[in-house]
Amino acid sequence: MGVHKSMVHVDITLDDGPKNILKSNARFPVLMRKPWNTELTGLLAVNNFDEFFTLLNQIKSSMIEDRVEANHPAVVALVGPSGSNKNKITRELCKYSDFFTVPKAYTTRPVSDGIHTRITPEEFVRDRESFIETTMYAGYAYGTKWADISALMAGSRYIVMPIDLSGAIAMKRHYPTVIIFCKCSREKMIESILEKDMSNHEKMLRLISLENELKNAALCDYMVHTGREDAVQRILEICKIDCK
Repeated sequence: MGVHKSMVHVDITLDDGPKNILKSNARFPVLMRKPWNTELTGLLAVNNFDEFFTLLNQIKSSMIEDRVEANHPAVVALVGPSGSNKNKITRELCKYSDFFTVPKAYTTRPVSDGIHTRITPEEFVRDRESFIETTMYAGYAYGTKWADISALMAGSRYIVMPIDLSGAIAMKRHYPTVIIFCKCSREKMIESILEKDMSNHEKMLRLISLENELKNAALCDYMVHTGREDAVQRILEICKIDCK
């Protein structure tokens, strides 16, 4: 296509070049993850062509409003920008222990959220084949392992995962997955990011990604306003759980 890809108007484009993706006029620019674009955050991104074709199906479903029904056992993927209360909602859902469980998750980022386990970048690369999904966010790797998910899917509960859209798309390749977008006010998300215990560089990457991640709402099966008191109840309704 030449060097002026930004001049081409298409629905979907796939590229591994940060400049091409950031300047793209496509409705859905998709980044192919490579070592030179690990710090790009909040964009639609895939690790391989299988994930890309699954993403295409998700985009098609969103266009025709083909909403996924949540029937257990299934993955409940909570998607949204940093600061949208994904981890908080996950912990609240897991209070209903008869219905929800959260799998062990791994990251190369120093963490203290009670959900992720830190491993070194070398360990992440060494164990890559053991992960069912991996993604990069603000320069750090995140992933979930096959063994942990398979054990939980053998039960009858919902597996709730705070995850980015790329990870949710990867999960949908292998298991029934309902994707819920966690909507929160920009002011609250910005305040939450600024208060996080992390480097200024990581805060900057998360703040820059906000607008791109908000666009992902159109590709999710449902949307829940996490700033409202009935956020958990809304997810219970989506999952057809009566906890009255």
